[in-house]
Amino acid sequence: YTINLTLPKLGSGYQNVKSHVHPVAPDTEQLGEQALAKRLLSIKEVVTEYGVTTWYWRTLIWKGILPVINKNGKKQLIDRLDIEAFIRSSKS
Repeated sequence: YTINLTLPKLGSGYQNVKSHVHPVAPDTEQLGEQALAKRLLSIKEVVTEYGVTTWYWRTLIWKGILPVINKNGKKQLIDRLDIEAFIRSSKS
C-alpha cells in the first residue's frame, strides 16, 4: 500500500511526500487492530528495540524524515515498516 503524507518542510511551507511503499501481509490485514498494535511503537519502544537515543528518533520526526501517528494528540507512534524502510535507505 502507499501512504501519501503532507509533512512540514524545514523552513517555511509544506511539501507533499509519497512515503515508502510497504507490502502488507494478508495475515496482518486479517488480524486488524491487534496486529497494528504490535506494528506501532512508541519512541521509548523504538529506542529499546533499535537502539540509539530518544533525541535521535525525535529529530528524525521533527525534520519530517520519519512519519508518526499521533494518538490522542499526545503519544507519538512510529510504524515499524517506516523504521525498517529508513534503515534500508540509510545504508551506504
